[in-house]
Amino acid sequence: MFPPPQVQASELRPSRGWYVVAAVFAFIVIVAGGVGFAFGIVHAIKSVDIKTKFAVGQPAAVTYDTVPPRQAIFASTRTQAGEPQAECTVRGPGDAQVPLAPVTSSITLTLNNVSWHEIAAFEVPSPGTYTVSCTSQDATGFGVGKYVRARDVAGGVLGGLAALGLAGIGVLISVIIAIVTGVRRGRYRRRLWAERQPRRY
Repeated sequence: MFPPPQVQASELRPSRGWYVVAAVFAFIVIVAGGVGFAFGIVHAIKSVDIKTKFAVGQPAAVTYDTVPPRQAIFASTRTQAGEPQAECTVRGPGDAQVPLAPVTSSITLTLNNVSWHEIAAFEVPSPGTYTVSCTSQDATGFGVGKYVRARDVAGGVLGGLAALGLAGIGVLISVIIAIVTGVRRGRYRRRLWAERQPRRY
């Protein structure tokens, strides 16, 4: 019996550097996926921006230095409660009434066990101070902020999930590279063994 021929790891092909390539690629896609997911979620959260909050039946003064994008009125409830019914009015400079429009989709954001429901929208025709007041038997409070479209929130969430999905695909590719490298190196090792086996006469 002859001892098995010596085969150095450095002789095998492909190079072990491919393991490093796979690991670095996996690290990059994981970091990129995490950043993309965080960016998407932050975008979704920022799309709901309630700047002014006020109590039921207590008017709130909201001052606009410039004409803002479309605004919305939000009603707050406890987490377990459904969408509240409310009556609201908005009056601008000179006590001019601002018409309210229904929202095209129901947006709800939950923060600290309080759910904020987008219930009405309005346009600010000119800079100035506007008075917003609401009454309700269901709501625990109200707020005024930027009008939110469902696609803005959904786009941020879906973008974040897509980033995670791409990161998963990248990790899978890295695993495949490592497996293929290991298999090919194993075959190369067996081939060198066969070539270096002493001939039997």
